[in-house]
Amino acid sequence: SGLLGIDQKQALVAVLLFVFSYVLMGGTYAHAYTNALQGLLMLFVSVGLFVHGWHYFDGQPLAALESVGSDYAAVFNPSSNLYFSMFSVFTSGFIITFALMLQPHILTKVLYLKDERDTRIFLITAIGSGTLFMLILFVGFYAKLAGYDIEAQDAVVTQYLLEETSHSAAGQYVRAFIFVALLAAGMSTLDGILVALSAMIVTDVLEPAGLNAERGLQVARWVLVVIGLIALALAWNPPPIVGLFAQKGVYGLAAASFVPIVFAAFFKTRLSPSTIGLAAFVGLGTHLSLNMLLGVANPSISATYGIFAASAVGVLGLLTKRLRREA
Repeated sequence: SGLLGIDQKQALVAVLLFVFSYVLMGGTYAHAYTNALQGLLMLFVSVGLFVHGWHYFDGQPLAALESVGSDYAAVFNPSSNLYFSMFSVFTSGFIITFALMLQPHILTKVLYLKDERDTRIFLITAIGSGTLFMLILFVGFYAKLAGYDIEAQDAVVTQYLLEETSHSAAGQYVRAFIFVALLAAGMSTLDGILVALSAMIVTDVLEPAGLNAERGLQVARWVLVVIGLIALALAWNPPPIVGLFAQKGVYGLAAASFVPIVFAAFFKTRLSPSTIGLAAFVGLGTHLSLNMLLGVANPSISATYGIFAASAVGVLGLLTKRLRREA
């Protein structure tokens, strides 16, 4: 809403209608081509914002950060309840990123390749693009060094851009272009999830139940409409920090699905459905309990412990099955 200058609820409805419409009409083709365009926009904006704000470091990045505060310039921020240690910054970040890369809406990107020989180019492109995308994080530094007093974390990028581009007519056009790219970042994730969901509903649920592919596709589209309504209800009255709210759910999904995906891919012994269900429940339950009840503010930390707990259930299931076989 801050990007478009309209009410939050109007922006929510507009984005949902736009994304759900082109996914329902175009499916995988729409997803692939819109993602390519969105990715190019995001690359251009990430690099542009990084270069534009570099002057705030005044040639001495570390000294500039120390001018804000000694903790701000430290490798780990001891005064933060989110990123205060090696585990909270790197270990949990690596583990949860690995788990997220296994999610269908990300993993299925490899299926778009026409030839296995393109895998190397795919990986180089993905790693290079991801590195450039992360340059957008420097906007947080720039806003802090510029002295902008922004209380809400979710509003940092919006307010920074409003301040930086409001001094000329050309700046307003640049701002509009950047806002489109920022919207594209969210839309590309949403449409990827929708395409993956519709595919899973047809191939994993409806077709095994005896429904033909054409009828299954029709049902899957109606399911997506229902999902859209649920998403609308969840986002209608958002919490103060939307990013952390979204992370709780996404990381919970990663914790719950880690054992079913990883153990199926890397172990010949198949876990029983009850063990898989228990591992998923333990992973999600551990994450939500730590994050919402026991004061672990960083969702990546609680989700990582959830993955550890779920993996323990999976390993015990494998050992139990092996012992029964030997007996």
